[in-house]
Amino acid sequence: DSLLSIAYEYLLKDAKSERSHKIIDTFNDGLIKVCEGQSLDKEFELKKVVTLSEYLVMIKKKTAALAEMCCRIGALIGNGSDEEIEVLANFGSKIGIAFQIQDDLLDIAGTEAELGKVIGGDLVEGKKTFLFLKALEKANSNQKKKLNRVIINKGIKHSEIDEYKKLYEKLGVITDAQKEIVKYSKSAIKGLEKLTNVEDKEIFTWLANSLIKRNK
Repeated sequence: DSLLSIAYEYLLKDAKSERSHKIIDTFNDGLIKVCEGQSLDKEFELKKVVTLSEYLVMIKKKTAALAEMCCRIGALIGNGSDEEIEVLANFGSKIGIAFQIQDDLLDIAGTEAELGKVIGGDLVEGKKTFLFLKALEKANSNQKKKLNRVIINKGIKHSEIDEYKKLYEKLGVITDAQKEIVKYSKSAIKGLEKLTNVEDKEIFTWLANSLIKRNK
């Protein structure tokens, strides 16, 4: 709460200009979307059935909205044109989606040494991630029973993590997640073609590519 107050204090220092009003409006809109996304995320914990499309709506309002807000505010502070602001906002949204799916992926496909935490934590906590929901979509009846036990029991034991990881690999959802990350990252980079500043393009392209390659 105190950090939010400090943020507003800085925003209001130059609140007389039209640009400052746009920044404050963007900040407010972004915070509302993030809170809505977080609310959906918590709601998913109680729902037995969550679809992949519902999950995507949630991360668009949560992780993607935060990245979009940051890029939009940065463009406003940098006196970007209306087109540049929208280009960077779109970049932030797409890269935010890719970031969240990558986060889901690393939880099961990363290493404890790199992440600094136990692999498979999302399954242990019974979280409905991209990989879990994609697995439910692709699973046969027996595999669905196994996956649904995660929901019914609100998670799995640490000793079961490798078993579920093998199921993910068998269903191809780790590869599916990797493809989605590349898809959204490439879409974000393609949108940068409208920018005229070559250096700006290079910086944001580097950022998107770094996301794909990150391991923690």
